[in-house]
Amino acid sequence: NLKHLNLLEYILTLPSHDMQTIETKLTMNKISIIDMSGRTILECQSSSSIQIEALSEGMYQICIETDQGVYREKFIKQ
Repeated sequence: NLKHLNLLEYILTLPSHDMQTIETKLTMNKISIIDMSGRTILECQSSSSIQIEALSEGMYQICIETDQGVYREKFIKQ
């Protein structure tokens, strides 16, 4: 599924094996992957994708920080 975050931003949240991809015209300051207990597992700066191949299977949350706010979306790692 392509999730609509606002008029300019999208995040690909299909069940994923190795990568989450983000499409946006906004500047991304930081992308974080958070497990369901609230622990930050991965972080990267200003990238349009984040490698998740090292994660265990399960549900996670991706957190995208931009100059216009913070967006969160759950996804499944397979």
